Amino acid sequence: MTPLADLSASIAGWSAIVAGRSDAAQQFRTDRAGIVVAALWLLVGMLLSVAVQSAMYGLPHVVSVLFSLIGEAVTLGLLWLALVQLFRFLRIGSPPLALFVPILYLLAYVFVISAVLQLVSQAFGLILMLGVAILIFRAAQVICGLKTMPAAGVAGAAFIVLVVVPNALYMLLLFLPSA
Repeated sequence: MTPLADLSASIAGWSAIVAGRSDAAQQFRTDRAGIVVAALWLLVGMLLSVAVQSAMYGLPHVVSVLFSLIGEAVTLGLLWLALVQLFRFLRIGSPPLALFVPILYLLAYVFVISAVLQLVSQAFGLILMLGVAILIFRAAQVICGLKTMPAAGVAGAAFIVLVVVPNALYMLLLFLPSA
């Protein structure tokens, strides 16, 4: 498949997740190439967000953008680790990649949507992250077949990683001397 076909399939997959259809998992490729394509779409979403912020506030420093990309990579690594451990702890039969790849696409969509919402207000960030947690909850139910409480645990852990880790990394970066 091509990257555009993967993106189109991911949109169909998320539509199926929201609708609760059991065929949602087949829309996402969980092989190595599928993960790379999903990560590249996330990178595109992040760069589009940076472009909108540049139009609003001026060009950010290259080092700032680089630290943001590294911070997102660290966040995703910790999210992967949290999902693997949580799936092991809850003895979930599905592989963690079945949920991780859709989350990558979801985050790509969120970066694009947040770029547009930032034009209106900065306050939409938390509301958007709560929406992400709700969609991860739904994906855990539909793709992994989890009941309410385990799906809520997966969504809660993902929410904590996606909100707390970037803020903690930002606070650590404040200690670095700026040029």
